[in-house]
Amino acid sequence: MKTMEITVFLENTPGALAEPAKILGENGINIFGLCESTESREFNYGLLRLIVDDPRRAYQLLSQQGFVVIASEVIAVEVPNVPGMLAQITGVL
Repeated sequence: MKTMEITVFLENTPGALAEPAKILGENGINIFGLCESTESREFNYGLLRLIVDDPRRAYQLLSQQGFVVIASEVIAVEVPNVPGMLAQITGVL
């Protein structure tokens, strides 16, 4: 299914992930999946990519709190927790 992925730029510091997670949790937004990566040691930032149950509201809340946020359309697939399933699904894609 098509959905929106929210990307949040974060400082690469201990505890930086806690603030956006707290904001979303306090506002009843459920996080289905996430990926966090350090993009640049030189500039000391990372990217938090989120799939949530209300991406438009998450975008709005995080933006209002001063985070730099990008929304992108992505394809989401629920995958059974079975060995070899990722290979099977990516073979179809």
